[in-house]
Amino acid sequence: MRWRVGLWAVVALLALPAVALTAARLSGSDDGLVIKAVSFTPAGVLLYATCLLVLVALLLRPGGRGRRAPAVLAVLVAAGLATHVAWVAPWYVGGPAAASGSTPLRVMSANMLGDEGDGTALVAAAADADVDVLAVQEMSKGTLAAMERSGLTELFPHRAGEAAATGVRGTMVFAREPITDVERLPTVMGSWSVEIGGLRIFVVHPAYPLHPEDWRVELAALLDAAEATRPDLMLGDFNATLDHGPMRAFLDAGYRDAAELAGEGWQPTWPADGAGIVGLVPPLVQIDHVLVPDGWTAASTRTVHIPGADHRALVAEVSPG
Repeated sequence: MRWRVGLWAVVALLALPAVALTAARLSGSDDGLVIKAVSFTPAGVLLYATCLLVLVALLLRPGGRGRRAPAVLAVLVAAGLATHVAWVAPWYVGGPAAASGSTPLRVMSANMLGDEGDGTALVAAAADADVDVLAVQEMSKGTLAAMERSGLTELFPHRAGEAAATGVRGTMVFAREPITDVERLPTVMGSWSVEIGGLRIFVVHPAYPLHPEDWRVELAALLDAAEATRPDLMLGDFNATLDHGPMRAFLDAGYRDAAELAGEGWQPTWPADGAGIVGLVPPLVQIDHVLVPDGWTAASTRTVHIPGADHRALVAEVSPG
């Protein structure tokens, strides 16, 4: 008897947050609490799957009585699991391979948390990945100086954007080829539109979802700018996952996430190995992205740990159509 009560308690502990995640994702609400909950939508797969296993254990228990309730719940939980799998599955399917003869572009995006991120390690990671374009959010002048002492200019002779004297409102882009036609995009944290090698590139960092109204307005402004100029590439800390409505609006506008396009699966970038949470919480939220328009391909994406930063850096190899 006690073990049955225990199993039902486990079902409740799993099903309630799972249903809350599903409801948040389906609601389309832009309430601050819902925005935060939607960030963890992929966790619904694990919650529903575990809950279903517990319900199967209840169904298979000896005795043969009282199986109607777990059977009905098992059907409902299976439906919830199928819904979340449908949301996650595209990340593992991948898209077409790059056309023969196409020239790949390697890009890297890193949020450095102001002076906290290790600029020397970032330069080394960019060199190791052999990237052509490096986008840095929350760039401070202190981190920039550390990067310059580590060979930044030799690796990337060209730059645009601004480093913050203090705080985290600096965003910069570095490239092997000349950067031209630089325009600031309307976000408080710093976002830029630049041209590199004949490609229009957005380096973005909209407001945190801790400020829901600013978050909505700035993501909408970036989408408006993208629809007006049709950039070839967008990368940075979007402060939103592909489950959030504003990010799905970019997909509706004809863009694809490189991680999904490469079939690399779920690649959470925050918090970086528990950064800022006493090292106890692994990365859980996929808010750093590389977006490309229809027709482009992505060969690979991966995340990289940068000591001191609260995001894992994101590296992608993409090719124009």
